[in-house]
Amino acid sequence: MKHESIQNAEPTFNVVNMTFLRDHLVRLKDWPGDVHIGFNMSTYVGDNEPMSAYTGNESLLPTIHLKDWSGHNCSTVACIAGHATILSGMIPISDCSDPDDNIGYFEIAQKWLGLSHKEAGYLFMGEFEYNNILDGLREITLTSTIAELDRILQTGTVFPCNHKKVKSQ
Repeated sequence: MKHESIQNAEPTFNVVNMTFLRDHLVRLKDWPGDVHIGFNMSTYVGDNEPMSAYTGNESLLPTIHLKDWSGHNCSTVACIAGHATILSGMIPISDCSDPDDNIGYFEIAQKWLGLSHKEAGYLFMGEFEYNNILDGLREITLTSTIAELDRILQTGTVFPCNHKKVKSQ
């Protein structure tokens, strides 16, 4: 899908990089490459192996398997910010293997896409689909993420007109 004309507003984000990210995510479903990274919004970049999720009581550590929404059950998955960071070329893919490393995925992806901090938070934290991000991030599909990028590219704005901004207290 080409996004040559923006319907409503002059975009404040980097249209070229946003389109490149969108097209990359579309190709994930069919990409036969040797180095394939799947999609899951609950980790910047991480192994798609069962992991323990802290629940506040160490005796209740459930095992969680991060579903690869690309449909390939890849051994590594990444969220939208993780994919944007990799595409930016600012960090070699080999350095992205440890999800606990603080290499600044959010900030790198935000800068590469030309987003404000609030816009990046909206997109990277999945506010386009879930209000409860802690429960919902694992369930945000690749299809719905691509649809949101399509909307952003078509309207020229990150926030939809019905988006309710949370006031800080």
